[in-house]
Amino acid sequence: MSEQVRRKLKAAMQENARLKAENEKYRRCFQGEKDWVLMEPGEHARLKAEVERLKAEPDALTAYLYADTLRREDIKTLKAHIELLTYVGDAMAMMVGHIEVKGDAHRMMLEFSNEWNAAKEGKQS
Repeated sequence: MSEQVRRKLKAAMQENARLKAENEKYRRCFQGEKDWVLMEPGEHARLKAEVERLKAEPDALTAYLYADTLRREDIKTLKAHIELLTYVGDAMAMMVGHIEVKGDAHRMMLEFSNEWNAAKEGKQS
């Protein structure tokens, strides 16, 4: 066999291998479409309905993130309420301390003021 024939044969074999690889690539690419076309008649509608159902219901991560957002908003609201109640309680305790009374009323106002300060620190009265 001459050198020229060997080179042509080698080039033809390489081209054949390249075409086989390209053919395999396209076969794998279109296999999914072929499977879609060869489905049972009711299978296509069933799969479409399932896709729509899955799109309609939230996934677990979305539900968790939504719940976390609500929780954070609740925490902000509760902190604002605590701040407001603390401010009002401090003002009330200060006002009670400035009222001029004698006897049991004075003792009760001092108890109230002490209990309020203890409550702010988280202590039981």
